[in-house]
Amino acid sequence: MSLSNKEKWASLTDHLCSPQNYIDWAFRFIISAALQRRVWYGPEHMQCFTNMYGILYGPPGIGKSLVLDMANDILRTPLKKDVKLVNTHSKNTEAEKFVIARTEEENLKAAEQGMIKSKVNGVNNDPPLFVSGPDAITFESLVETFGKSLRRLNYNKLVKEGEYKMGIYTHCSTFFCLDELGSLFRKKTESIITLLLSMYGCPKQYEYKTKHNGEDRIINGCLNFLAGTTSDFMEEILKDKLIGKGFTARCFFICASKKRKPMSNIPCLSPEQEQHKKDLIEWIKGLYPLYGEAKVEPETATWLNKWWEDYEAHPENWCNKSSRLLDYYVRKNIHVAKVAMMEHFAESTEMVVPKWRFEQAIEILHEEEKTMHLALVNDADNPLTKVTNRMYNYIVKNGAANAADLLTEFWDYLPQGNRSMDEALTHLQTMGKIKLVQRETGENVYVERKGSEL
Repeated sequence: MSLSNKEKWASLTDHLCSPQNYIDWAFRFIISAALQRRVWYGPEHMQCFTNMYGILYGPPGIGKSLVLDMANDILRTPLKKDVKLVNTHSKNTEAEKFVIARTEEENLKAAEQGMIKSKVNGVNNDPPLFVSGPDAITFESLVETFGKSLRRLNYNKLVKEGEYKMGIYTHCSTFFCLDELGSLFRKKTESIITLLLSMYGCPKQYEYKTKHNGEDRIINGCLNFLAGTTSDFMEEILKDKLIGKGFTARCFFICASKKRKPMSNIPCLSPEQEQHKKDLIEWIKGLYPLYGEAKVEPETATWLNKWWEDYEAHPENWCNKSSRLLDYYVRKNIHVAKVAMMEHFAESTEMVVPKWRFEQAIEILHEEEKTMHLALVNDADNPLTKVTNRMYNYIVKNGAANAADLLTEFWDYLPQGNRSMDEALTHLQTMGKIKLVQRETGENVYVERKGSEL
């Protein structure tokens, strides 16, 4: 029995220490980025594309960069002649076939012009199939990347039975993976945020001003990004109000506190893993020519409308009551549609998304939402914020800790005038992150609450 693409990704990443939810969302990101601004859910005047903004949140050293590098490696597959860049049909006229050939040429030419060719063993690399941003992101570099990401796609639309009409679709889609989210907000933060908010909705036109070239515009823009970050940076950026609720409401904050398994070094990929990597690359190549609306059956649409009505009417049933997620929850229907499409196109190229994929998406998000708020509770006005985060990570790392251990370890971190551990420990217990247990020896220790992931 052949493996699913998700199972092949699990095999390819099996040696990584990265938390499981990091690995799962990195795979969804790959599918999302590969679909670019070509596949949508909903009517044309209210299109919902699959693009996602994902942030892997957790302490240093748990494997954020490892899984980001793996996703980046898959998506940077080269653009070669074996990749089908356009849609063709047996009924295409000679004139249409000529346009198709020219479109392929123009796409390859644009890809070559848009990259800085590097040489490996004296040979120029092929340009990448999917356009990616630079490793060091600035507003200028991101805008420049969009300017070089223009691609064209031929598609065939069924006019009536047996009759097709060819259309040409133009879009500017790009993605980037960042080891540290902070590198995105080093300067011109306001301009970066404005661009990110605009690109999340994949606008048909986005105008911007450049220092030397005047006004310019991005046509049919689409952005996907996945980045890592830590509590220290989130505390800093929330304190300085560099990002607002509009941005955080559009992000999937994927939170974890520890590695899923120890890893002393990274082994070479096995022959089986190498094959799985090739299979996944072939899969996303096959997604490249997809274009159009991802439709649902009428009964699925009815079910979705009923689910959303019930969801909005009963916020008391939401799995996470944190006020930090209120703006995220009002967009939950959009998040569900995006995840359902990611899951569907990870295994199928059919343009009808079945009901069970939406049910699956709801469950996936429900599970992630249990801890999603933790990336947003770094209240810098609370002097105990840093020490509670450090204490939690210490307990997770060591398996357990008694009050004396914690007092000794974190004495210097406690705010002046307040040397009591009670408030910090109470906060961690209230948040459901730790619990007090008694060992057989009678000693009381704090341990991570089962099922809790920071």
